[in-house]
Amino acid sequence: MACVGRESRILLLPVLTSYIILLVLLQSSTAQGAEPRPFIRNTANAPREFREGDDILLTCVVADLGNHTVWWSKRGNGKKTILTVAERSITSDERVSLLHDRAPSYNSSLISSGGDVWVLVIKNARVSDAGIYVCEINTNPSLTSIYVVSVTSHPFTVTTANASATQVALRSTHNYTDCCVQNSVSPQCLGFCAIHNILEGKTGIEPEACETYFPFIVKCMADMRNHVPCCDKQGVPDICQDLCRGEYTMQEDRIQSHFSCTSYTEATLMCISEGIEIIPSAPGSPSVEVLGPNSIQVRWEPPPPGTPEPEHYLIQYTTITRFDPPVDVVGNVTNTTDDSDDQLPQPKRVTVKVAATQTEAVVNSLTPMTWYEVSVVSENMHGTSLPSYNLRVLTHARQANKTAVVHPELPDVVGCCSDKGVKHYRCLRNVCDPSNRYINEPDMIVCAPWATEAFSCLANDMDHSDCCRERGLPPLCVELCSGNVTKIDFKYFRCVDYFNEYRSCLMKGYNVLPGPPRDVGVSNVHANFVLLHWSPPEMLGNSVTTYHAYFRPIQPSRECESKWFINNLEVSYHGVYTQSSPFVLEKLCEDTEYEIYVQAVNKHGTGDPSARVLFRTPSIVHERKLEETSYNVTHCCVSVQISPGCMPLCDYNARMSHVRMLATTCSGELPNILRCAVGGRNHQPCCQRRGVPESCMSLCAGTFSSQATPAVCMPYIGNIMMCLEEGVGYLPGPVRDLKATKVADREVTLVWQPPEKGSNITQYQLHYQSVDKHSAALAVYSLNNTMNLTDTVATVPNLKTGNMYNFFVITMNEEGTSLPSAVLTINVTEEHEDDSGLTGVSSAPHSLVLDAKTATTLTVVWQPPEFAHPTDRFIYELHFRALGSPGDPDNYNITTTAATALRLENLTPNTQYVIYVTATTDKGESRPSETLLAWTDPAYPAFVEAPTVHPINLIVEGGKMTVLCIAMGSPPPTVSLYISGVLIHQDETRHMVTVVQNVTRDMREISCYADNGYGTPMQASRTITICP
Repeated sequence: MACVGRESRILLLPVLTSYIILLVLLQSSTAQGAEPRPFIRNTANAPREFREGDDILLTCVVADLGNHTVWWSKRGNGKKTILTVAERSITSDERVSLLHDRAPSYNSSLISSGGDVWVLVIKNARVSDAGIYVCEINTNPSLTSIYVVSVTSHPFTVTTANASATQVALRSTHNYTDCCVQNSVSPQCLGFCAIHNILEGKTGIEPEACETYFPFIVKCMADMRNHVPCCDKQGVPDICQDLCRGEYTMQEDRIQSHFSCTSYTEATLMCISEGIEIIPSAPGSPSVEVLGPNSIQVRWEPPPPGTPEPEHYLIQYTTITRFDPPVDVVGNVTNTTDDSDDQLPQPKRVTVKVAATQTEAVVNSLTPMTWYEVSVVSENMHGTSLPSYNLRVLTHARQANKTAVVHPELPDVVGCCSDKGVKHYRCLRNVCDPSNRYINEPDMIVCAPWATEAFSCLANDMDHSDCCRERGLPPLCVELCSGNVTKIDFKYFRCVDYFNEYRSCLMKGYNVLPGPPRDVGVSNVHANFVLLHWSPPEMLGNSVTTYHAYFRPIQPSRECESKWFINNLEVSYHGVYTQSSPFVLEKLCEDTEYEIYVQAVNKHGTGDPSARVLFRTPSIVHERKLEETSYNVTHCCVSVQISPGCMPLCDYNARMSHVRMLATTCSGELPNILRCAVGGRNHQPCCQRRGVPESCMSLCAGTFSSQATPAVCMPYIGNIMMCLEEGVGYLPGPVRDLKATKVADREVTLVWQPPEKGSNITQYQLHYQSVDKHSAALAVYSLNNTMNLTDTVATVPNLKTGNMYNFFVITMNEEGTSLPSAVLTINVTEEHEDDSGLTGVSSAPHSLVLDAKTATTLTVVWQPPEFAHPTDRFIYELHFRALGSPGDPDNYNITTTAATALRLENLTPNTQYVIYVTATTDKGESRPSETLLAWTDPAYPAFVEAPTVHPINLIVEGGKMTVLCIAMGSPPPTVSLYISGVLIHQDETRHMVTVVQNVTRDMREISCYADNGYGTPMQASRTITICP
């Protein structure tokens, strides 16, 4: 096409457009069978999370579909279920449908047969809808787009999946709307205030809209009854029993608040419905009065009329060892305590039964000066109520009724000044009034003429000089305390700053201040608090209005110093006010000596301090010992070299926002993080109790399985993490350094080391079994033969000579078992040998899968060993060779990696390879994994299309153009772009786009060149016209 000017090009645009449309029409009418290949456009198919009851919408965008067909399917548990084909739903589930724009009614060869968007719709999502969904086109090979869907449950979403397992008769008449209204529940949410509405799905509003009111709704629903026994009977796990206690756990960002209890909601609601009819309500208005150092009196009111009658009441009282919610103690505990120096007193709970006809009771035999938490519940043959609220009380000697406070009279100093000729009102009010707390320099100047009379009257014929010296007044000011002042000049102005101390000495001399408190002492000394007590002063004890206690540490520790500095200035004493004895002195530092004294205060001022008392808080030695012996998941993650960016996941209560954000980035490190979180313990019994499905049970043993997909297991992540955190505290840890010290005829001697931390092991269990070279690599959690031992050495007799055996050791206690940390494979020979170097190693890697392949590459992924110590660091050796290649068949090529995936490169096309993997730690190399046979793709010579240039026409000199080179071949070819014989761009790809800036006239010939090393390289060219 000839180049034309700018104005001419503008005029020609309509003509050119018509020409292009005509050309396209002619090509479409003459070209037969040139149908484009369909493809699925990039779709946001990251894992999707839905709430139960929402609508699931999954979008698949297909271009150039032509005569092909789109269908949706769901995959899981090795099965594939077709949901829709084209625009039809072929499943019996009426919730499933498809959204798609049909073809327009008019006919045109330029219009495709319908829209590109195919939306799978699943109405009213259920937890069972979680899984993997696939959008697929029936090409050869088929094109797919995968969507991972998870559905989180809601505590008020009821499923009927296990309704048959619930054997409680439903009484759905429980309506607690009045209680909800009293607790200010929104009118829109009152539909949740009747159990039958929840069970029948007639609440009228989505649960998410009312979640802020659920704590009040659940409390009203339980109606102060304890439904936990019924929930236990119906198999509701402990973490799902908050509704049974009238509590609601809000989902937070922390991972342990994300647990699934949907399958138990119906059983819970039915227990509540039954319990309301038969369990008594809580006693009303409980109160406690201290009768003496060993007894208290508890009073309450009967439950409201119209509720089930109680058969008796239960008074429960628990000792408090710290001022937060006391440690939960199950059952009645004896009064014996361990008084060893390195342990704090342990809490104990005692229950007293009282007849239903009584509404008060006296509890005796209590410990003096001890804090107790007291509650009262109703009980009958069906169960107990919940307490209305708990009370806290301190047992101490009961004081006699305190008489009215008597304020001692002050001398009439103002009258004395007036009689001696002081007439100025300011002097009578400010200087001559001993109750005045402030005086300033102008007062001293105005009253200087009457100084002799004023200070003589203030002294009241007494010399207060000694007191003033004790309080630090300078010698000049001490003259004022004697009452013998002849005149006042400017030098006495500095005494204004000491007026409070001067006044205090006057009050002491007047004998109107209380004496020092008596019998000051401390008891119940704990690491962080003590109980301070004293007796009123002998002098003017009935005038005391309050007490001021001062305390300070003597040589505080570094951790304690921060509490005793304000703005980097050391504070000598901390002071607290209290009305009476005793007083709880809190927030002390452990293992620190303190000095304390008390002063009594009345209307006129503060009396002399009491005697100083020194005491030392104990060290929390036993708590530190527990911390040192407890399992540290962070330390494990550091040991296995988890990257810093993934360390937030090494937390049993990590943030869900971190989990979602780092799941993809840290996917390669998740096996190590999970192994550290499990800590070598077998948490599967706990996970089973807490409702974790069988498909996710491998996570509780520290391994990933093909069934443990995020879509299935994410709703139970809180259930799992609770079990892991609790289990590392009471389950025994794994053994270390399993070795065979002697292999002899028909017997083997093994030794091992106990876990690094913790002594909660009751016995060891040795497992062993005869295996062959193929089954030796399998990780089997229970072998045919076992030996229970209490020592860390064992001799296994009666073995068969010439057989191969697998050995491993687990630890046991009353709570459960550990996982095997190493496997020892031994060939029993007739010769005696002492082999101290035969060491147990991890089990073999497993589940080898071919992830991707080309003509020259194979990508293999696998799972880490199932039996390993949590702190083991693996280096994997991938062994491979071409099947049928000449040479030694046992001669494999080896490549190493620390990841659980590896791409083998520079392989031969169309060749079958034998592949297996071993894991190596500092203890040695594991057995080989299973063998994987995989073919590389055949090689196809490179093919390249003629370059495509944009703009198609009117390429202007000095402007820019975009060149597209499209090539095919296997392996992927190296594509080169040449312009007029000059190499511009080169890349190994099938689609190479190059933007050429500053186009010149000599850029007339554009060539795309492709070569993949197979066959003859190919070049395709075209000539373009550059317009000036």
